[in-house]
Amino acid sequence: MSPKEEASLRQLYSTWPLERLARAASVEKQQYTPEAVAIMLVELEQRGLATDSVAKFASTVPPSLPSGPGRVLVTDTWLLPARLDRRQYRIRAASVVFGTVALAVLLEFIPFLQPASFVILAVSSFLYCALGLLLPRCRDAGVPSGMAIVFALFPFTAFLTFFVLFFIPSKAEDGSAKQLPETPAGAPVSVDQPKATRP
Repeated sequence: MSPKEEASLRQLYSTWPLERLARAASVEKQQYTPEAVAIMLVELEQRGLATDSVAKFASTVPPSLPSGPGRVLVTDTWLLPARLDRRQYRIRAASVVFGTVALAVLLEFIPFLQPASFVILAVSSFLYCALGLLLPRCRDAGVPSGMAIVFALFPFTAFLTFFVLFFIPSKAEDGSAKQLPETPAGAPVSVDQPKATRP
């Protein structure tokens, strides 16, 4: 590896989040050259993560979501998480149901808001269940995400999907999480593109 390539990899890995870097240097290290892994380990040590604890730390990090050209950008925020395991899904689903019922009861006592507020509450609850519950849970369970949106359009299938997802295990629990190929520069590529070798 030339000094220029090494410098560019150091710069690239310095921008990666700690979780991503730890996964790449341990769980996914067979997909990288030994020189690239060594650079990752140096970067991790500079961030305060000892070499012997990298694998343990990386095992707690879920695999990264596919992203890239031609794919929908996946955000991961508290309100709209990228993934929800079964436990998180149950807690969030219970919170949404109880919150919606509590708001409906409160709105009952505000007469001038009643007609419009119930419609807004119903639509916002429905949208959040589709985008904030069904979609992240489908991603985690390995079910096609588009299926969650299609099922959410029809009330019967939405309720059925909502309850079935309580019982489907996470894809990571099965040990069958697929890894996305990356370019030599380390940026994720679309699944449609040919696989590139890693540095």
